[in-house]
Amino acid sequence: MIKKVWLKGVRNLKETTVSLESHKHCYIFGSNNHGKTSILEGIYLAIHRSSPIQEEIETVIQYNQSSCIIGIDFEQDDQRNRLYASFNQEGKKEQWLNQKKVRRNPIKNYTADYISADILHLFQKDPYFRRRYLDTFCGDYFEGYIRVLKNYEKQLRQRNKYLKHENCDHHMITIFNAELVRWGGQIVRYRKRGVALLEESLKKDVQILNFYANEVVGIVYDTHRIDGDDDAYEERFAEMLDRDIEKEKIVGYTLSGPHRDDYRVLINEKNCYDHFSRGINRGIAILIKKAQCELSAQKKKGIIYLLDDVFAEIDRDNTKNLLTHLGETGQVFYATTEKEHHPFFENKKIYKITHGELMHEPL
Repeated sequence: MIKKVWLKGVRNLKETTVSLESHKHCYIFGSNNHGKTSILEGIYLAIHRSSPIQEEIETVIQYNQSSCIIGIDFEQDDQRNRLYASFNQEGKKEQWLNQKKVRRNPIKNYTADYISADILHLFQKDPYFRRRYLDTFCGDYFEGYIRVLKNYEKQLRQRNKYLKHENCDHHMITIFNAELVRWGGQIVRYRKRGVALLEESLKKDVQILNFYANEVVGIVYDTHRIDGDDDAYEERFAEMLDRDIEKEKIVGYTLSGPHRDDYRVLINEKNCYDHFSRGINRGIAILIKKAQCELSAQKKKGIIYLLDDVFAEIDRDNTKNLLTHLGETGQVFYATTEKEHHPFFENKKIYKITHGELMHEPL
């Protein structure tokens, strides 16, 4: 797990050090816009070579600096290791592990994920967002999924491009159809297995935490415009593609397939987002994210949760239960405006941040 973090030139942070040593967790509190999120973002950036908040890494670098540097001391395979990561305004990214340059995730034995108040986007945003979320999990968990997804997306792009031609040859379209059906059927089976795994974990956690434990909670995968038994999916997909050809020539894109699918969280067969409070939705979304992290980490040794004021709109008792549970299943870096949450998990070091300066707060 992470033992020490050092950051320089990350957003509004001055040269900043987080030293845990004998502590497992880190609790950082302070007012908004003082640098809490920047610490979590810096940790994620050093490990994944990307920001969980913005695509342009140049925006992470302090406005008057040409680069930012992050160092992380961590334990892996019973050894103390040191990671350094550097990012500059020209987009250059470099990582060193124990003074040797590396190109892949250097903290390979741990899953590190950033979870913020935006976790509610899992319900608020469009089906494309949810599909990308599910695809990320399936890509981490199932060997071969990324290859299947790329093959499907390649065929889909080619088919959509061909549909825009004035004189589309029916035989050529049927060739594209066969490839879409071949790869699309595999994607749907992978995704449904992924949803079933997430649902199993979600059901277990709501019981452990007594979080809507008396209700029936589930996740349903919806195949857009393609109904019926799973065993006949490819046949029905092929029929739909053939039936829609003339309509698709007019609109210029493919109307059916896994690129149009979605999934829903249900509580007592009611859509969670439509019928339950934002606090309940946020709690369920956190548990789904936790499930994703735990399942992805099965072949690894642990999870690092980077929590950024994630419990907004969740009542105190459920916040305590969720935070305690996360602390039991992984290492937590928790940034919040609330000082009062620190008793919710043990073995933590507390810091207060003010205008980018970090100060240790004794218990």
